[in-house]
Amino acid sequence: MNHDFNGVFNSSSHKQGSPYYDWNPLLYVDRWATPHFVVHSELDFRLPVSEGILLFNLLQTKGVPSKFLNFPDENHHIVKRENSLVWHKEIFKWINYYSGISNASSPY
Repeated sequence: MNHDFNGVFNSSSHKQGSPYYDWNPLLYVDRWATPHFVVHSELDFRLPVSEGILLFNLLQTKGVPSKFLNFPDENHHIVKRENSLVWHKEIFKWINYYSGISNASSPY
């Protein structure tokens, strides 16, 4: 992070003109329109589940079609058999609906 973003996040390098600021997706929330399928696992140490919930709530507030799928017993990758089946079923239902493959009336 220090090399790629010219410093650590909590330093003064996250002001306007820095990559932390310029690449912050929240700066562009007013332009969000693409449907989002947010998948999060609570054991993922890379990103707190609150980040996924924040994203989902912002999408919902903006009226952007969105779905949140949470796996409380998974890490970064969905590896448990039952969870993998749920993930595949839900994500392909979403993709098929928004790509026009499905004739379903809803991706949910």
